[in-house]
Amino acid sequence: MAYVSFHVVDGVDKGRSYLNLPTPVTIGREEGNAIRLNDERISRYHVKVQEDDGRVVLTDLDSTNGTCVNGEVIQLRLLRAGDRVSVGRSVLMFGNLDEVADLLRQEQANDQKREAPNSFWGFKTLAGGGTQGSVAVGSEDIEIFERDPPPLPEELSPAQAAQLSEVLDYLHRFLATATRPVTLPKEGHEARLPRLSWQQIQAAQLILARYSRSVGQPNSDTSITTLE
Repeated sequence: MAYVSFHVVDGVDKGRSYLNLPTPVTIGREEGNAIRLNDERISRYHVKVQEDDGRVVLTDLDSTNGTCVNGEVIQLRLLRAGDRVSVGRSVLMFGNLDEVADLLRQEQANDQKREAPNSFWGFKTLAGGGTQGSVAVGSEDIEIFERDPPPLPEELSPAQAAQLSEVLDYLHRFLATATRPVTLPKEGHEARLPRLSWQQIQAAQLILARYSRSVGQPNSDTSITTLE
């Protein structure tokens, strides 16, 4: 029997983690699911995750709005640590934090060994083009960049200001490192980046989701774990 972990990185339940669940596991919006999400766009029983020959398989249960893994619409897919599962308006990262951290370290080691590729093999498409594995940018995603950023909290004590500054500096460095290898073609509307960078950006999103839940629900069992 395999045990699986999921972390909600976007949606109403963002910041919530489901750890070491025995397979099979179902995800949906009704009671009876091992992972029950507050999302009206998710079907009653949306997907099933099970073990098969030592591998973890995700199956869409003929859901109304479908399932994506790493931006690709799927019916059946083998899962690996760090995969991004989108159901309804919710996004979940697969794997426990140790697995994700190990994957980041492995990808980083592999990235240092190999020379820069002469093609886009092994790279992710961020937007545009409609190629397999692409991540579509919708109107809601664009609108967020047109808004003014929310103001910082006021009247912080010196200790609180220092702590907030440390958090922001950490995330800034994390994202700066992740986006440094992004490839921007002279023509077109796509940006491409190595899988390592893609995993690092997902890790940053997971950290932010857990911070958000920790602030909103101080008594929850959410703990912040660095993934460097």
